[in-house]
Amino acid sequence: GDFISLSDCQAKGRARGRHETVNGRFKFWSCLSDTWCHPIEKHKFAFAAVVVVSQLSFEAGELPFQCNY
Repeated sequence: GDFISLSDCQAKGRARGRHETVNGRFKFWSCLSDTWCHPIEKHKFAFAAVVVVSQLSFEAGELPFQCNY
């Protein structure tokens, strides 16, 4: 089996937590749960807009998680 140090396990756990937090942002905007009722070609633009708004909010200091590395 793989032997991973406690610090590696903790770091991976924090990364999973951050990933779930970001997914929660997408769910807040309903881009992962609602039925898309527009041409499918436009879906990527709407999803990209949510990603950009989320990234800008993180950069503006609205981080949804604490990262201590």
